[in-house]
Amino acid sequence: MSLQTLKVNELKELADEYAVDISSVKTKAQIIEELEASGVTASYVGIEAIEPPQPVDPNQRTYVIKMDRSNFMYEVPTPTTMFVFTREHPFAVATEDEANIILDIEGFRIASPKEAKEYYG
Repeated sequence: MSLQTLKVNELKELADEYAVDISSVKTKAQIIEELEASGVTASYVGIEAIEPPQPVDPNQRTYVIKMDRSNFMYEVPTPTTMFVFTREHPFAVATEDEANIILDIEGFRIASPKEAKEYYG
């Protein structure tokens, strides 16, 4: 994923989220330049909302995990998936093995499916 693939309004939202001043820029290229100069790269974009979910073996137990950390974003690599939790998208569904890795990190907990459903409306 590249910042180039985002629309101008999405780039402006990203700049706002990361407090990057783009008031003096006029073009998409300039917005991208300001974001990158401030350290915002494509890896910070809500990847979990763009990539299709990984298929889950129906025979494997799954858990809903929630990030309670105050971080804007937190990436958790597992052998099968890179989980990206953000303030906007703090929930993920993980297999038991993946959940064990994530839950070893402070600020993550098991959530109920109902809690996630209520959060996303």
